Amino acid sequence: MFEQYRIRKFVVGQEREDEFISCIVQTVNRLPEEERVLIEERYMKNDYIKDCQVYNCKLDYPISKDTYVKRRNRAILKLILVFCDTGFVRIDELLKN
Repeated sequence: MFEQYRIRKFVVGQEREDEFISCIVQTVNRLPEEERVLIEERYMKNDYIKDCQVYNCKLDYPISKDTYVKRRNRAILKLILVFCDTGFVRIDELLKN
């Protein structure tokens, strides 16, 4: 399951993968619904889906590309901050890439 998360290459200590997956799920579940659904549809399903398919078809109501990008970026920033705060991801590793 962990292979589906692209951020896995930045995780500190591969032995903490199960704990990290649990943190991902818990953190996503705490996001506001509009951000949570977006992240779940785009990144947490097994099917590959493009951004345009999410903002046009997968949400309860279609939104513009600009609104989608703002919500996605805000949600990802929140996730990164939690992962850095918990020590799962090192900010210096993220900034190198």
